[in-house]
Amino acid sequence: MNYLLDTETISVFFSNDNNAPEHCVELDKDTYKKFYLDAPPEGKCRGIIGGKLTWVDKTPVLVEDMFLYHMEVLKANFEAKNAQLMRWYPDSERSTWSTQREQLSAYRKDTDASVPLLSQLAALRGVSLDDFCTALEARIEDHDTKLAPVLAAFQLKRDELFNIFNNAQLLDDEKRQLITDMDLSLEG
Repeated sequence: MNYLLDTETISVFFSNDNNAPEHCVELDKDTYKKFYLDAPPEGKCRGIIGGKLTWVDKTPVLVEDMFLYHMEVLKANFEAKNAQLMRWYPDSERSTWSTQREQLSAYRKDTDASVPLLSQLAALRGVSLDDFCTALEARIEDHDTKLAPVLAAFQLKRDELFNIFNNAQLLDDEKRQLITDMDLSLEG
């Protein structure tokens, strides 16, 4: 199986007999490979003893636990890709983006609209408000264009994971296999 993890550690949740999350274990890539990609020893399955993941003589990992784990991996991969796109923008700048978008929309509808943040940014940059808004639109479009394939890949894989998990026609072993075989990388 070709499995790409974009994070160094993964949280794995294990449930008790009532399917309530009981344990959470952080795994590194090598441990994940050993316990989730390599075949288990005959008659063994994954379990926790003393807070450590190990092979135990128990029932297989619950489908719910696999679902939760794979959803966490998928979300972590999306966040890693998004962080890569956002690496040049400090949090303080990103915190103004919704205001900038709102004011840009208001300005494009009515050039006499009050857009104090955009007006101040344009003035401090020494450009006209109209030129600043045109440049802002181009930056927004560029960002959205770069994010769209990653977001679409995340949404497709998230929906696939939900569909497998919620498919009443599949046996648990079939669900486990389909979930395990999913490629959670977000190349786009």
